Amino acid sequence: MKRVLMVAYFFPPSKAAGTFRTLRFVRDLPQCGWTPSVLTVHPATYPSAEIDTGLVQKVPADLKVYRAAAPQYHRWYKNAVARAKALRTGGRVGSAPVATVASTNAAAAAPAPAALSPLDLVYMLCRTPDIDAGWYVPALCRGLVAVARERPDVLYASGGPWTTFLVARDLARLTGVPLVLDYRDPWTLNPAVARSGNAFENLALRLERTVVHRARAIVANTDVLRETLMRAHGDALGDKTVVIHNSFDAGDYVTPAPAREPVFTLSYVGAMYDAHSPEPLLQGVAALLASHPKTRGTFRVRLVGAGARRIAARVQALGLADVVAVEEPVSHAEAVRLQRAAHALVLLLTVPSDHSTFVPSKLYEYVAANRPILAITRGGALAGLLERRRLTPYVYRPDDVAGIAAGILELVERGVAGTLPQLADATVRSFSGRAAAERLAGVLGAASDGTPLPAESELPAVEPLRSADLAGVR
Repeated sequence: MKRVLMVAYFFPPSKAAGTFRTLRFVRDLPQCGWTPSVLTVHPATYPSAEIDTGLVQKVPADLKVYRAAAPQYHRWYKNAVARAKALRTGGRVGSAPVATVASTNAAAAAPAPAALSPLDLVYMLCRTPDIDAGWYVPALCRGLVAVARERPDVLYASGGPWTTFLVARDLARLTGVPLVLDYRDPWTLNPAVARSGNAFENLALRLERTVVHRARAIVANTDVLRETLMRAHGDALGDKTVVIHNSFDAGDYVTPAPAREPVFTLSYVGAMYDAHSPEPLLQGVAALLASHPKTRGTFRVRLVGAGARRIAARVQALGLADVVAVEEPVSHAEAVRLQRAAHALVLLLTVPSDHSTFVPSKLYEYVAANRPILAITRGGALAGLLERRRLTPYVYRPDDVAGIAAGILELVERGVAGTLPQLADATVRSFSGRAAAERLAGVLGAASDGTPLPAESELPAVEPLRSADLAGVR
């Protein structure tokens, strides 16, 4: 058995989306000839709202996990500036006069250098390459201990946050262990973020260049992300970059499926803000009820996740409270149960870009649940994957309210008729964690042996949906 040290900021008990890719790899890699160990942060680092202790039970009992502190230097600095200002003015401690950046990628959203005061510049440096920069030194030190103990054949790093890549880069430099990068999102040149050409964007690009040049192999989780990396660092990067999509954990689906909801139910389980706005769905429901009032009471929509309070107010304002149920976030196990109990599932990706690199990780759980998917998205990686693998015919742009309403109506009618479409078993299996781990094992092996990366494997033959003619649904 070969060994791999996996550097991953997100890991149980965190229930952040980034957790699940690494968790599935550590569960399935041993069956593919690799013994993993993990370098991550202390659980206290994660916000309490993002903790799911049930996920810890899914971590293999024999997995070695090394944890390092992640001081929040940018917060300490911000608070120190606020206190100093309060002492100087005799006022109360308020917000610090420093730039506030919503994105964890400082380069993606930082104001232009001319707008930054010296205090702002120090604050931005405290969060470069991202707000988790404080993890770098503790993780590097702990990582050296992990390498000495585990003797890995290869290092694997999952990003973001991008501090993870800097830790892995320097572990590789100091130890000579080959490095494999796994991109879940774009670091620079994000198609969904407008570039301003400021100094922090340029710094991020230079930092990323040092990382990708150090890596012996790179994994991207979508085709569009692979293309984005090549655009940022040259076409030659494509020769050492492969695509491994996210996956589902087959262990979540070994128990018998729960009973279906008593009323036809379309469920969405996930965050409900920014890139995942349910507003187009609500507008579609309202349009359907206006044009087909008799459908009221024949179906319901269930929205579960962060942002529930705000969405519930919107549902009330639209007069949909008797049709749309809104609930607070639940554990991952309960999320899987709700998906399996639904008749159909809703996927939301409403970013204002036709070139998004992002594919919501819940898509793969939806595939595992094998329920029809109503997807609301523009172009980009998600739309491409849905079309290429023929995962659903129900794909609508956020501004296509009439189409969304028609899609809901068709699903409800098919539910009544017992003709809801299903994916072929081979298609479902191709998105399993085991399939993704086998692909990663090939990449790790090539990186550790210094051999060429395996050729892009052919996907299993795409089988049609098991349903009647769906060509008219769009």
